[in-house]
Amino acid sequence: MRQCLAFGWPDVPVRVGAWALRVADRLVLQAYLPLSVVGVYSVGYMLGATAFDVVASSVNSAILPFFYRTATETSERSSKRVFADVAAWDAALLGFLGVGTVLFAREIIVIFATSRFLEAEAIVPLIAWAAVFQALAHVPTRSIYLVKKTGWLPVVFLAPAALNVALNFALVPRWGIVGAAASTLLAYPVLFLLTLVVAQRAYPIPYDWGRMLRPLAIFLAITLAKLAVPPEPLLASIALKTLLLAAYPVGLVASGFLGVEERRALERVVRQLVQQLAPFREGRRLL
Repeated sequence: MRQCLAFGWPDVPVRVGAWALRVADRLVLQAYLPLSVVGVYSVGYMLGATAFDVVASSVNSAILPFFYRTATETSERSSKRVFADVAAWDAALLGFLGVGTVLFAREIIVIFATSRFLEAEAIVPLIAWAAVFQALAHVPTRSIYLVKKTGWLPVVFLAPAALNVALNFALVPRWGIVGAAASTLLAYPVLFLLTLVVAQRAYPIPYDWGRMLRPLAIFLAITLAKLAVPPEPLLASIALKTLLLAAYPVGLVASGFLGVEERRALERVVRQLVQQLAPFREGRRLL
């Protein structure tokens, strides 16, 4: 029982810190701005974070059993190499989610809300980048749980939560919803860095930082390129954004993100797809 409590009890303040990180901005906004503005911010926040809450959290839950099994059944050197590769693909997935979120934020608002909430589009990139760092924090957190150093987690989570609250009080009165989004964006990288420092001291993993940064660099480039896409006409805007979305995997391949074995696996998949499509092409030719 003592071991269970020592492992699980630190998770209580962690949940409090995670809650504070997510809701502090809206609580502060309510103190300075009308509820209608808070509603616009909530739409932007939800849109910027939902893909990560659904997809990234689910992927992390799916990885955890593999992570613990690999650490138990494989040598430490081999397992850490595997974990480094998994972290790189985590970054690639998060970059893709961020690209899709930022590119099509306006269209999603128009479809699922109303034009009154189009102001929320301005904060979506900030929230999406914050969500990337929040989800990246899952990567080193796995190591902390693996070696049962959960006593460090309250500090890791409460420090950025306190920073988030302080930044909101400093930025919201002057910048409104943009200040709240900026506070979130500044707090989550701190969460990731603190988690990484603690995890690397407890269970160091040789992450390939160059490989992990490539998806994020491509995400940043596409985020900036999106600023040049005119919102109207709608069909042309969607077409250009679709091209930018397609540029993400192309950029990954061109940047050398894929390893030798991964390139070979991709080539095998492409060959199989070509073989499967060959009968359809032949059938159209006969018709």
